Amino acid sequence: LRGIIWLNLWDDMLYGNIEPIDMIDLCINALETENDILNTQRILGRLNSTFWNFLSDEQRKEKADELESTLKRHMNEATTVTNRSMYFRSLRSIVLSENGYNWLKSIWMKVDSIKGLTLSERDYITIASELALRGKDDNQKILTAQLDRISNPDRKARFEFIIPSLSNDSNVRDNFFELIKKEENREVEPWVQSAVSYLHHPLRSKEAEKYIRPSLELLEEIQRTGDIFFPARFINATLSGHQSASARKIVNQFLDDYPNYSPPLKLKILQAADNLFRASIITEKDN
Repeated sequence: LRGIIWLNLWDDMLYGNIEPIDMIDLCINALETENDILNTQRILGRLNSTFWNFLSDEQRKEKADELESTLKRHMNEATTVTNRSMYFRSLRSIVLSENGYNWLKSIWMKVDSIKGLTLSERDYITIASELALRGKDDNQKILTAQLDRISNPDRKARFEFIIPSLSNDSNVRDNFFELIKKEENREVEPWVQSAVSYLHHPLRSKEAEKYIRPSLELLEEIQRTGDIFFPARFINATLSGHQSASARKIVNQFLDDYPNYSPPLKLKILQAADNLFRASIITEKDN
């Protein structure tokens, strides 16, 4: 029943009946009493989606300390490894405050640890990526050090591929985007998908708007040359980090410019752009 209620609440927010900032508060309050693992997972998913896709930059900064302390408390109080891991994964993805960043970096450096939770090499790679996205001065040092720490050759090759998408240097990211426009550089599609999602992370969405139109232009080629599921994954990775009216305009202009565009691909674009369209309307209303 509670799961159904959360689905209804989410729909209410998408249709503008609940403010995103109020959805954050609902999630925070619900976590105080929720004891079902699946519902906890669902609430944390809604919390993270609302935080990144529907709050403004100012609202994120205002909520960061409260969210970080709440998630860290639940993580430390968790009675199962599964719950502790869920809270940690949620926390590492929303860290914005200086204190939160320093704590997460201390975990990555193995100066601090999380009681009852053993982190894998994949975990440390994800933490390094999250730290890099925050755009601090130690960005390149973290990426280089993490690459050196990876022992698994496949994971090492993957991380080496995506490092440019995590760079603070916009020129490096621009060059990387040009690189993946070429078919031979999209051979390992999951790597490309991860890198594209980092290029378009909400923290870099304004700078990444220039990639939207070329990515849309590339979609037909991706359909011809890639796996059957890759066009949807690629365009989802491209649009999922955006929430601005200007990004919405880019998508709409592309569709207007190509009235005879492939219906299946058009549907994939509209599905991927759904949160972008809704978030941009909500943001405009709030302003």
